[in-house]
Parts: sequence; structure tokens; C-alpha cells
Amino acid sequence: MGQVGKLDRLVNDLLDMSSLENGKLSFELKSLQFETLLNSTVEMLRLINPGSNIIHTTAANAMVNANAFRIEQVMINFVSNAIKYSPKDKPVEIITRITEDNRVYFAVQDHGIGIAPERQANVFNKFYRVPESSGYAQGLGIGLYICSQILDIHSATYGVESEQGKGSLFYFTLPIIDR
Repeated sequence: MGQVGKLDRLVNDLLDMSSLENGKLSFELKSLQFETLLNSTVEMLRLINPGSNIIHTTAANAMVNANAFRIEQVMINFVSNAIKYSPKDKPVEIITRITEDNRVYFAVQDHGIGIAPERQANVFNKFYRVPESSGYAQGLGIGLYICSQILDIHSATYGVESEQGKGSLFYFTLPIIDR
């Protein structure tokens, strides 16, 4: 991503954070086909990250009540982070499925630096950056915070599972709705 793209993303993240803090980040939730949104997002991610090995082989055909733009924003953040913190020769895997409790599960698995157990609880906090990550990518530590706020508005569950030196899995689930 070029410098203009990075600056644009930073400005948008700061605007989103400001809106969140002022209680003004609101958006409409609509019924949508999750798999359709996911497929278009994966296609876009592959186009803007041509050297990355993004793998998505599973399906989660279900209707969810969501804001397409904001859920796409979360998916992009999770995948972009996985790409940033993974070796270039390792794949970034997108995993989707329908859970036993009738939710759509979306996860991104990388094979990067991983996160120590004692640091995992903080990754969705505003301005938090895992200290070991500073050598891999720049940032302010607001992307995952914004994702957590968007996911809260969607009544989603989310989290991270990670092992230092072996990679991380970031995930969220959304309730499935009847058509």
C-alpha cells in the first residue's frame, strides 16, 4: 500500500474513532447474505495484496443482520493485519462456518509472530500495540479497537487465539437471521 493509501486509512480510522467516542458512529443494519459479502471482500483483498497468499475454501451461506460496509471494514482489518505480521511465504487463511449455536463464524489464521498470552486481552483496547509488533508494521493501535466497537454494535462475539512464534487467529461471530 502506498503512502497516500496509508494516510487515507489513518485519517479514516481517526474519524471513526472520534465518531465512536462522541456516540455518533451509527449505521443501519440490513439483512444480507454473508457469503456474498465475504466473496467480494476476499476478491478485493487479493487485488490490493497481489503478493499475498490469501486462502478461503470454506462456506457460510447464511443471512445476517449487518452493515455491509462496516463488516467489510472488520474483515479487511483482520486480513490486513494477518498479512502484515506474517512471513510473505506463509498463507493467510480465512475460515468460515455455521456454528452449532446458529451464528456465522469468520476467522483469519496467520502463521506470523503471534501474541503472548498475557498480551491477548489488550489487543482490542484503544491505542494498544503488542510491543513485539513494532518491527513489522507501523500503526497507532486503533484498528482493532474500531473493529471491536463495530462488532459490539452488531451483537457479535469476537476474540483472538494466539501462540507466540506460531501465529494468531482473529475471529468474530454474527447471529444468523431467518430470511
